[in-house]
Amino acid sequence: MPGLVVFNRRWSIGSDDLPVPAMILVFLNSVWVIALVSMVIEVHMTDGWRGDCSGGFLWYPIMTIGLLALLTVNDVFIAVQSAKGGVFDKKARHNIPVLLYIRTALLVVETIWACSGCVLLNWKLRTSQCDSSDLVYTLLCVVVGSNMVVIFFTLLTLYMSFDSAGRTFTKFQNLQQNSADNSTSSEPTLSVETRQEILSRKLRDLHEEKWTSRVTAGFCCAALRKPSDKAVFNKIAILLADYFDNLDVVLSDFIAGMFLLRKQQKSAHADTVQQPTNDIYQYLSGMAISPRTKFLTLKDENMQSEFTCMLHFAEYALAAYGYQGQYFFYPAKACCRINICGRCRGCPSRQDERILVGDNCCQCQYAAITTCSPLSSEDDFIYGNYENKPNFPSYFVCLDHTYKKVVLCIRGTLSIRDALIDLQGDSTKLDDIHPSWKGHRGMVAAADNIFAELTEHQILESAFDRCPTSGYSLLVTGHSLGAGVAPIISFRLREKYPHLYCYAFSPPGGLLR
Repeated sequence: MPGLVVFNRRWSIGSDDLPVPAMILVFLNSVWVIALVSMVIEVHMTDGWRGDCSGGFLWYPIMTIGLLALLTVNDVFIAVQSAKGGVFDKKARHNIPVLLYIRTALLVVETIWACSGCVLLNWKLRTSQCDSSDLVYTLLCVVVGSNMVVIFFTLLTLYMSFDSAGRTFTKFQNLQQNSADNSTSSEPTLSVETRQEILSRKLRDLHEEKWTSRVTAGFCCAALRKPSDKAVFNKIAILLADYFDNLDVVLSDFIAGMFLLRKQQKSAHADTVQQPTNDIYQYLSGMAISPRTKFLTLKDENMQSEFTCMLHFAEYALAAYGYQGQYFFYPAKACCRINICGRCRGCPSRQDERILVGDNCCQCQYAAITTCSPLSSEDDFIYGNYENKPNFPSYFVCLDHTYKKVVLCIRGTLSIRDALIDLQGDSTKLDDIHPSWKGHRGMVAAADNIFAELTEHQILESAFDRCPTSGYSLLVTGHSLGAGVAPIISFRLREKYPHLYCYAFSPPGGLLR
């Protein structure tokens, strides 16, 4: 559904998105009207139409009833008109802009009336001689207060649906439409094409500014203050601007499209299974299961051994999530699994400080990794970096004596900064690995940063020097984000460590191409 055009500006909301909020306002206004009418009748029956009541404050609830009635009628029309037509049938909802203009005028009157009501209530009702003034005062305060809350959320909705590039987008569309209508004329079109190019560039800049502000506000807790760190926001904003630059859709359409796409996939799979012309039994995680499907044969000793090995190193990938991951995976017994007693830097029993950058004072990350991973002893932990800097996921290096491996384990998405790596989804070249390869920009940057630190501090060389015997080889593993970074860094390490293994658990799709 294209964005709604009101006040000569495109908004980030569709004309078919209004039935639910409009009906909510109808319900609230109806409740307030019934309450105020009941109050006026109660005051009239108790006090009569004495001058103090009618002239002092009774006029305010009566006029409020009239204003709420107008708002209710307008909201009913908006809900009815917005529910007409289909997704692309905007003609059935052509009256929506006019109704919104009326609603905007009523919103201004409603705001002024609610603000004046706060002043009048304190001035009139406390000095009233009516017997039921306390009840009236309380009820009107509730109505006015609730009305202010609704006004606040209405203004908040307007702010969230405001599109800073909306006016330029509307001008650009109108210019394109006029250019198409006048394409058969003999007049020169150089000026029109020039204006289109100027508006297109301006629209592009406004889209980037808009998405930069949205990403910055959405990830304000990431604490990225350095100019080099804020470049991450700019990359994500450019990617989103490229995707939504000329796409006239709103958020509700995007969400509905994802649900409809999933429903269409399930329907297509069900139709395929029911067809008698194929031998597909069912779909498992999107993969067709047929008699030709090859499953894991655990009866084979070699296959069972390999599977046991993968499960062994999957424990490292889970342990990399630290104490936060343990409380997520094992909420009932995380405290028993992680032993941090005596690890605080102020405890005299703590004698040897392990190299784990970015850990807290009680070494909770170190305790979780050493306790919940298959490490034989704490002495096998070599190095770890949990500072979680921009484009730098957390990782650790350790020794595994069971399979004689030096393990490089990269953590998956756990923090906001990890999510920023995931969002840098455009591609970048991998010329140092293969001339024609491209990879996920965020994960390539993460692999480069980890590889640079490993090389600079010779961490892997130090790990191999601490191996008790010869025959140890390198193994890189990770889950989720870590499973995306692991293959990229493995390609860079393969030249020096030709017998390297890589176990990537649940890697993201579209990682390399």
